[in-house]
Amino acid sequence: MQLVRNEFEEGEPVTLNQLYEILSKNPEVKIRPDVLGHRIRSAIYALHKSNKIMRVSDSTYKKVNNK
Repeated sequence: MQLVRNEFEEGEPVTLNQLYEILSKNPEVKIRPDVLGHRIRSAIYALHKSNKIMRVSDSTYKKVNNK
């Protein structure tokens, strides 16, 4: 989900709750709230496994700085 990836572009830590709030209020997202949570967690998992983001604390992730 590109919208999830975009939230990490500034390099600041992002929590899952922030992602839920941001994407649930986004008019481009036309997914039911119960499905949206699964999609967000799936996107986080994929980004984490591909080393695009890293976990910094409970439910908090940030972009990996690849120099």
